[in-house]
Amino acid sequence: MDDSRKPYTRYRGTKARRRGWTSALILVLCTGSAFGTSVDDGIGELTQSMVDAYLQLPSAQYRNSLAILDFVDESETSQSRNLGFAFSEMVAEHISRYREEFRLVERNRIESVFDEQNLQLSGLTEDSAVRIGSIVGADLLLLGSIFDVGSQLRVAVKLVDVESSEILLAESVDFPKDDLLDEAGRYIQVNHRVSLKYRYHYVYSERPDAHVLELSYDYLFDRGYFFGVNVLYGLRFVRSNTINWVDNAGVIDFDVVDESGQMIGVVLQFGKEWALSDRWTIEAAAGPMMLAYLDRTVLTRHRFNNFDYETNDSEVRPTYIFIGGDASVAAVLKMTDRWDFNLGIGYQFLPKRSEQKNIDWNDVAQATSGTVVFNDVIDVSAVYASAGASWSF
Repeated sequence: MDDSRKPYTRYRGTKARRRGWTSALILVLCTGSAFGTSVDDGIGELTQSMVDAYLQLPSAQYRNSLAILDFVDESETSQSRNLGFAFSEMVAEHISRYREEFRLVERNRIESVFDEQNLQLSGLTEDSAVRIGSIVGADLLLLGSIFDVGSQLRVAVKLVDVESSEILLAESVDFPKDDLLDEAGRYIQVNHRVSLKYRYHYVYSERPDAHVLELSYDYLFDRGYFFGVNVLYGLRFVRSNTINWVDNAGVIDFDVVDESGQMIGVVLQFGKEWALSDRWTIEAAAGPMMLAYLDRTVLTRHRFNNFDYETNDSEVRPTYIFIGGDASVAAVLKMTDRWDFNLGIGYQFLPKRSEQKNIDWNDVAQATSGTVVFNDVIDVSAVYASAGASWSF
């Protein structure tokens, strides 16, 4: 293949050395501009280099167990799209074609060792990686990292002899960013996330603020996008409100009502994540919302012609349905591989409703009854702050 058409340019040098019975071949390849041929071809040549380096070992036919660790995402692009996992899968697919040369260690076995040793890919030293290879019974270990280089992504790999810690192959390859992301999309692992949050709603109107619990499920796609369903349950505690105030030449009439309510809502949200570092992520989400507000209005005092009548705390319990939207931004701190902690702010917009309320009352002692009528504005739009935890699986 003409080098001018490859997605990378190689400048190759080799050096052979012996340590005991081991003969190691070190291949160092520098990279240049990328255009022309496919990502698949580039990974194929990378795999062939691994085979060539491995076959330099005198005991190659007896030591062929290979463990591939997920590549470390060192760039914002690769972090947000879980590219390290995808690229390791792409390499594993190519290596599986060399069944006579290599025997791959199962991914589940490697992941279980990470869990048992309480290790993470980020910050993993080469010595720790070799120890993992030894635990899973591998003869060879493949490590890698992915970096942003302008319009390209640079993939750096090392093939290590687990027993001697010799580096058999060191290679860096540049791929066009868009081409590699498109190809990796077929391998991206779909993740699921369940979250529980507390939200404090600040309401502009006279009605009291709300305290809300939010339970959500998110389906995580590649490239940092996600789709979620949020279920909300909230309470507005009692607040007194004076209505129907009249002053006619010293004759004062008014009513007092206590207002409270419950909220049950559903939000369909669409969002995206941006990685700031290995542990911090910013995510934004927005979507349509439907909310049922279960209102409770209690007549606690009825004063007419300067006389207070017994109301027996008469009440009405209407239910109102609102349709609007919800938008939020959150900072997410990765606590472990599965647990996250998040803090956010958001805005819940639902159109106000003006409703007429009729409350019947009855004063048994005075043998008097009546109906209090007034207009009420129900406002459930709010700015809110949230805090919670998420579990990914």
